[in-house]
Amino acid sequence: MNYRVEFIRHLRRRGLSPNTIDRYEVHLRAFEGWLDRDVVSASPSEIESFLSTRRINDRSKYQWISNLSGFYEWCHRTQGVPALNPTEPIDRPRLRRLLPRPISEGDLELAMRSADRRMYLWLVLGAFAGFRCCEIAWLTVDSFMWHEGLMNVFGKGGKERIVEMHPLVVDALRTFPLPAFGVAFRGRDGAALSPRRVSNDIGNFFTDIGVNATAHQLRHRFGTKTYAACKDLRVVQELLGHANPSTTAVYTAFARDDARAAVLALPLPTPIDNDEAA
Repeated sequence: MNYRVEFIRHLRRRGLSPNTIDRYEVHLRAFEGWLDRDVVSASPSEIESFLSTRRINDRSKYQWISNLSGFYEWCHRTQGVPALNPTEPIDRPRLRRLLPRPISEGDLELAMRSADRRMYLWLVLGAFAGFRCCEIAWLTVDSFMWHEGLMNVFGKGGKERIVEMHPLVVDALRTFPLPAFGVAFRGRDGAALSPRRVSNDIGNFFTDIGVNATAHQLRHRFGTKTYAACKDLRVVQELLGHANPSTTAVYTAFARDDARAAVLALPLPTPIDNDEAA
């Protein structure tokens, strides 16, 4: 039995996103090639030796260990091997929580003025609806509930959420030549676009117009602005499709009016009379 192949079939049956499945397969194939045998028999020291050969940062290393761990947990649960998960003894990097980096309002305005119809629609889907690049790529024409003013978003991990249509999103959709059915955005060959293609196209567009930003910073802008408007983490969590509330909590760092007022209200020290001090 090829455990890697069976595991990937299992992930597909679960309905995980193509991106997630691809990452698992790339990691397992790379480790299998380095080990030169079935990875189910690998030891903790072999996993650590393999990871030491990869030019990856702590966050990527954490992802590699997590993916290998998921594979070994499935093997043990369904096949009874290995007896112990070999990733368990491995210390995972301690990751610091990253703050959002929203695109600046000036850069967003410049981008929206410079964009063609498709790029403009992508920009407003990111900045005014919180779409990830994969969600733009996977968007279908039957996702729009026009009468209700809502969109059904198919996101990471096969999760779905409902997002309200901002007027700019409605206007951009009305003026864009959407197909009659299927995915909303296609290449010249008629094939659906990949998330990487969407990300690269937005990144290249920003570079061409002199904007130092990434596609994901549009989503960060949506998160910071919606939290500033409602001060309700649960609402923003639902809008962004976060599984963990702690992921959404980082957006509170950008709604600091109360904290700023508290700091500015600190009393100044009583002035010292220089003559008395002397």
